[in-house]
Amino acid sequence: HSIAHDDLIERVASGEIDYSVVNECDLNDWEEYRIGIRRIFVLRNNVELVYVARREAGGLIGKLNRHLEELNITPPDDVKTFDLNDDTGNTADASTDDLDVIKKRGFIRMLTTNDFFTCHLHKGGIRGFEYELADRFAKDQNLAVVTIIPAEFEELPKLLAEGKGDFIAANFTMTPERVHAFKDLAFCAPYGEVTQILVGRPDADVSRLSDLAGKKIHARPGKNHFDTLRKMQLMGADFTIVPIKEDNSAFFALRQVSDGKIDFTVADDVQFQLAVNQGFRIKKLMTLSPRQSFAWVVRKNNPRLAAAVNKFFKKENKSTFFNLCKKRYYGAKEKQPESRIVAKNRLLVFSPYDDLFKKYGEIYHFLWYFLVAQAYKESRFNASLVNSIGAAGLMQVMPDTAKELGITNLTDPENGIAAGTKYMAKLREHFTDAATPRDVLCFTLAAYNAGLGHVLDARKLAKQQGLDPRVWFNHTEKALELLQYRKYSKQAKYGYCRSSETLPYVRDIMLQVLVYWEILETEKKRLSETEKGKNNKAKE
Repeated sequence: HSIAHDDLIERVASGEIDYSVVNECDLNDWEEYRIGIRRIFVLRNNVELVYVARREAGGLIGKLNRHLEELNITPPDDVKTFDLNDDTGNTADASTDDLDVIKKRGFIRMLTTNDFFTCHLHKGGIRGFEYELADRFAKDQNLAVVTIIPAEFEELPKLLAEGKGDFIAANFTMTPERVHAFKDLAFCAPYGEVTQILVGRPDADVSRLSDLAGKKIHARPGKNHFDTLRKMQLMGADFTIVPIKEDNSAFFALRQVSDGKIDFTVADDVQFQLAVNQGFRIKKLMTLSPRQSFAWVVRKNNPRLAAAVNKFFKKENKSTFFNLCKKRYYGAKEKQPESRIVAKNRLLVFSPYDDLFKKYGEIYHFLWYFLVAQAYKESRFNASLVNSIGAAGLMQVMPDTAKELGITNLTDPENGIAAGTKYMAKLREHFTDAATPRDVLCFTLAAYNAGLGHVLDARKLAKQQGLDPRVWFNHTEKALELLQYRKYSKQAKYGYCRSSETLPYVRDIMLQVLVYWEILETEKKRLSETEKGKNNKAKE
């Protein structure tokens, strides 16, 4: 029977099956993120691969043929070649050309990292403070932006110097050490600042350097935090620096402090605040550095690109777009209002749209009050809400998703509910093997919030961790949480996941559903007793 290629590779890696046969080009991709597999020998060479397109898609066919011709590949005789006056290129080619040549090829290569602040996949789209800025800059230049993410943060300057990317956008702080070390690179106009702080648990009694005598501070080698601690040691501070080798994510160390696994680490103040907003049990102990600016980095021999970047930030630095984007990733967490349930004419009303939730719950086979709980979490029943990334309506559906579902005008209450429920039903089809109906709902909610790919990654990781990939609570949810750490996300097909948002999303909705169910059962019991009382009175 048919088995998806990803599942086939996973079965080999996990030891469920011994061998499989795949195309080499597919294997190259899988080897980048999945350990436990290796190539043995070639079964067949020179098997022709082709692009397939509709015959009426003339423009697309022309671009594909031109690209193939540049690679010295001759298209089949029965395919018509279109003469297009455009330039194409390969994102993997090394190029140190300036902006004028970049514009001719049509795309600009962004060297970045895979995390919350820079670039990550969320709800089917690429998000991140740096990515959104880069995308806006690229559009200003009539370019597409291509993201290139190396295995390690330390590789960014080297790849830029070698021409493997056009600029670095990764919250790259502009320190004297870096300016001195990267003589062939140029820092552009700064657009933000951070401060390094010492972080411990809330009960830590540390306020001076002398309080750190004999203590251990964990930090990642190659980062500014590690360099700051080394300078403090040279100035006479008596503590030990313990290198963090497992992960280069700031949240990895902050989580370890919160969980009591280590005592101290160093973080940027914005990372610290975000972790606090997400419920980490940590405390700022002292400031370790002055404010440090971060900026995009280009090659010194690309003055046109540098000038364009500087002009872009001069224009955008105080713009509404920039401030909203900054608030989205660095702003404080807003306190959410409590859910309210009212009784109207002795009938329970959970929302202003109960009838619509009942209608679409019946069509797509969901409990109507489950949909109510989800809509409350998504929009607080604000049908006209459009969030900062474009999700709209009661169920906060992305416009592209709604378009695929054949639904428009998401701020219309019925359209918003129809789109969200239909999309939930579509996602649910991927989790029919879950352990219980409750698990099916949990997996579906997680996919709705984080994206299907991240949940599929989490199920594979759960199996690798000895957890049950068919169960959500205390099993797959633990694996999803790991995907916010680079140690695990770099081996996942879809990379970093904002699991700190998804885990409470699923938990809160399922708890709200339980509350609704208990209220409905209580009301059902009350109505039954009332009816019984009426019948007894009638008999008397």
